[in-house]
Amino acid sequence: MRGMFDTTLRHFQSVFANQFFVIAADEDYLFARWSRLNGFHRKFYWFAAQAIEKYLKATIVLNCGSAKDLKHDLLASYERHCEHLGSDSFLKFPNTPSAIAEVWLQQTPKEFLKRVNAFGGSDSRYRMTPFSTKVDDLHKLDASVFELRRRAIGLHWTVGEDWEEPDFQIFVGEEYRKIIRNSPSSQVRNLQAARRIRTDNSTSDSILNIANHFSGSNIACDDAYISRNISPRFGIENSYLNLLYQTLSEPKPLQPYGTNVHQCMNWLLCNVQVGGQYPDKFKQLLTMISRK
Repeated sequence: MRGMFDTTLRHFQSVFANQFFVIAADEDYLFARWSRLNGFHRKFYWFAAQAIEKYLKATIVLNCGSAKDLKHDLLASYERHCEHLGSDSFLKFPNTPSAIAEVWLQQTPKEFLKRVNAFGGSDSRYRMTPFSTKVDDLHKLDASVFELRRRAIGLHWTVGEDWEEPDFQIFVGEEYRKIIRNSPSSQVRNLQAARRIRTDNSTSDSILNIANHFSGSNIACDDAYISRNISPRFGIENSYLNLLYQTLSEPKPLQPYGTNVHQCMNWLLCNVQVGGQYPDKFKQLLTMISRK
C-alpha cells in the first residue's frame, strides 16, 4: 500500500475510485440482475439504484468533480456527471441489439434513472414505495451500466501515460475520451466481481460473456447469465480505506512515504465521502507525517 504514494496522483485516483465505487457497483449490478431474473423486483430496483449511484460517482471524481456532498439522489448525481463530462456524458442509450428491439421502449437515460430513483430509493428497503416493472428494465440497466462503466476513468487523461494499457495500444498518447468516442464496445476496466460467482458447465460461458465481453451487443434476458448455485463460504477481506490508515499510522515506517502522500490524501478527503472517524484520523496522521 505504501507504493501507492510513489506513483502518480492519477494512478492513485484510478485505484481508489475503482475500489470504492466501481467494484462495489459491479457487485450491486450483478445482484440486481439476479434479483430481476428470480422475481425479486423490489430488490432489483434497490440494487440497480445502488450500482448506478456508484458508477456515476466514479465518473465524477475521476473527471475533476467532487461526490462528497452527493447523497443518494440519482438525478443529482447524473446532473453532476453531465456537468463534468459534457458531450461525453451518458446522454443516450447505444443502438438497440436486434434480439431485444421488439421489447425496447424509447426512453432517455435520464428518464430511466428517474424510474430507478423512484422505485429503488431508501424507502424501498421497507416496502414503502410502489413499483411497476417494464419489460425492458433489465436491458436498460445492462446498457446503463455498460455506458457508465466505460466512463469511469479520467477522460482527459492520456492513455499509457500513468500505467501501461496493452489493450489500447492504438490509443496510446491520446485522451481516454477517444476510446469512448471511437471504440464503443470497449471497457477500460475488467468486471472482477463476475469471477466470484460459482458457475457450472451450463453457465460458465455466459459468466465469461459478462466479464470479458461486457457489451450491449451481448445483452440477453435469460437466467444463463448468473448461476443460481451461489455457494455460501467463509470470507474475510480488509478494506482499502483501512489498509491506507494502517499504512499511514505505522509508528516507524521502513521506507519513507512517497512525495505524493499529501496530494493523494487531500484529493481523497476533499472529493469522496469517507465515513466514520476516518477523516479526522487521516488529517491527524498527515499532520504528524509533515512534522517528520
